Amino acid sequence: MMSDTDAGAEEATGTATAPITSAATVVNVLLVDFHHKFGPVVEYSINPIAGETARDGKVKLPDEWKHLPFLALPDGLHNHEEDVTYFTLPALCEASGDDGVKGDDTNADAPGELLQQQQRPRVYGVAVSRQIQTQDLQTSDAHVTRNTVLKAICVISTTPAFTTITNALRPCTSVLFDQRDFTNKAILHDLEASLNRSLASSTIADIVATQDFGLTEWLYRLRYVLMQVYKLMLLQKKILVCDTSGATPASSLSRLALALASLLPGALDGATTQTTTASRAAKAKNQGDNGSHAPPMQAPSSSSSSSSSSSTTRSQLSDEMTALLEASIAAFTHQQEQVWLETGEMQRTMQSPSSTPSSSTPSQQQHGRQGGQVVQAAEGSDDRSGDDEDDVLSSFSSRVRRMNVRLLCPYPGLLRLFPHACLQQADELRGSHFLACPTNMMMVRSDFLHPDVVLDLSKKPTLKFMEPGLKAKASLSTPDLRFIDQLVSSVRKREVGSSGDGESGYAGGDEHIRHSFHTYLLQAAICADTARAHATKANLDRLADFNWDWFAAWRSTVPYARWCHYSDAVLSVYHLRPCDLEASRLHVCAGALQVADVGRRFRQLTTTQLGAERTEAASQRFRATVDQSEKALSEAYEASKKGIASAVSSIRSWWGSVSNQQRPAPSATASSQQQSQTRAKQLSDDASEHGESHA
Repeated sequence: MMSDTDAGAEEATGTATAPITSAATVVNVLLVDFHHKFGPVVEYSINPIAGETARDGKVKLPDEWKHLPFLALPDGLHNHEEDVTYFTLPALCEASGDDGVKGDDTNADAPGELLQQQQRPRVYGVAVSRQIQTQDLQTSDAHVTRNTVLKAICVISTTPAFTTITNALRPCTSVLFDQRDFTNKAILHDLEASLNRSLASSTIADIVATQDFGLTEWLYRLRYVLMQVYKLMLLQKKILVCDTSGATPASSLSRLALALASLLPGALDGATTQTTTASRAAKAKNQGDNGSHAPPMQAPSSSSSSSSSSSTTRSQLSDEMTALLEASIAAFTHQQEQVWLETGEMQRTMQSPSSTPSSSTPSQQQHGRQGGQVVQAAEGSDDRSGDDEDDVLSSFSSRVRRMNVRLLCPYPGLLRLFPHACLQQADELRGSHFLACPTNMMMVRSDFLHPDVVLDLSKKPTLKFMEPGLKAKASLSTPDLRFIDQLVSSVRKREVGSSGDGESGYAGGDEHIRHSFHTYLLQAAICADTARAHATKANLDRLADFNWDWFAAWRSTVPYARWCHYSDAVLSVYHLRPCDLEASRLHVCAGALQVADVGRRFRQLTTTQLGAERTEAASQRFRATVDQSEKALSEAYEASKKGIASAVSSIRSWWGSVSNQQRPAPSATASSQQQSQTRAKQLSDDASEHGESHA
């Protein structure tokens, strides 16, 4: 971890992004055992824990880590050959390099307590557990009294490199169990050295970006339910994810929790900057109190009180955010000047009597700010897209940092997120909002933890709302349904190999899904900030695309208030809000109602509104009806096809016979006429001969 001296030097030099590129480190590697008297205990650790080492087959743990053995050995492990759990713990004072913050997270909703917990670093654990028959062991300890031995190898790291650690931990656990001798613990030391080398060769940003939690599979399975859970997470609700049938292992539940957390900017990537953020906040506070913080840029003020307020507010912004805002404002001002110059030149050209209107007049609209009012200005279609100012304004990373949407994350650094929750954490879970994934059947009961909503993964994933009125807040709008359908369609295209780029491609992958949800939250923040700045009917109507009931509940959350404080701070210093630098201020899937939206609403109703039993029964009846109707229609079609063909053939033959009877053949008519002429000629000749003879 970083000391205060290093953090101060880092801030003085302005390298605020150093934690993103620093290498991750392994704090400890533990061997957890299920003791027949004490239950799960830490049997061995390669490094002392708070100065304690193994005594009598177990290591004494500090209060901050008292739940670690129960998190490493999940309930129901005897039902699976192998299982994986992920969890977070507060960093010990020795590991964090400061005095730390004592206590648990029971009062996380209080702004002061939440700020202290965010400033305190956390560590991240990955445990792979297995079981082996006692008779298969070459050597066994005296406390082994059961038929099976349950053990787990646990790695504690300072960064959430869950996927990387799991890939290295699985084969190591297999080797440990295959040697059938747990007294040889040299493999644990080899694992620490190997992980440190592996993590040192990659940056933290790369490690976080390459996390694989099966997000595409969860999206394809949950669909609309995933979107509802995502919006409930933003409302800071108590969300319980479980499987009432007990068939889902802890590894799947943990991966789902981390997959949901990866959809929020600041959950996984925010964990890497906690130490530097804490030191920077403390240093800024001290400098603000001493009055020695130099303002980054001189802002106009009308009085000494407003100047003092601006200076105090400016000191709350980090150096990195200040530099980004100044660059964005400079680029935006340059862009406005270029647009105004082009507009004036176009007007002069059109007013000239010798000129003709050009077909290449600018058509795109750019939101500008002049005198505190939002105006519409034409934007030229020149080649300035590659300039630095355009990159600052339009690049996604700059937009996310400028809007500071990380403040909207309800689980900064995975705080209040429990990828695997044990029974011993019940008191901690009852205190505040959470997203927990327990495997203990007692915790699954709705009257034990009193959650606001329960996501049951047994059979068909279903949401059960416990809080009155929460169902309306979690209802999805039509643009939300389009958003999910587009993601599901991209995943389906990627699976069938028709992405269009000749390979698996970016679209439909985990990174694409995470980017889409980050964009969703970014656009929601832009629409909210725009409505706060200019409460017009058009701006308020844009919020309805996110479900007005959900937005009204979102405004009452602590992250939203923290983010509004940041927006107001930017306004007081730079006299504009972050949303004023944005061109797009709509829902990511905004648009007029279409015919396809009716089908989306019907699918969402049948999958999320009717409930599991009614939906399954209705689906079975519908499938049976469709099968019977299809069979009946097929038989009727084949029969009618044969009947129609036979009738057409009969009609054709009848009509041919009638036509032949009514119309004589051409050859017969000609011969009869010839015969008549021959007979007439013969009669004429006979009459002439008879007349001559009579004379």
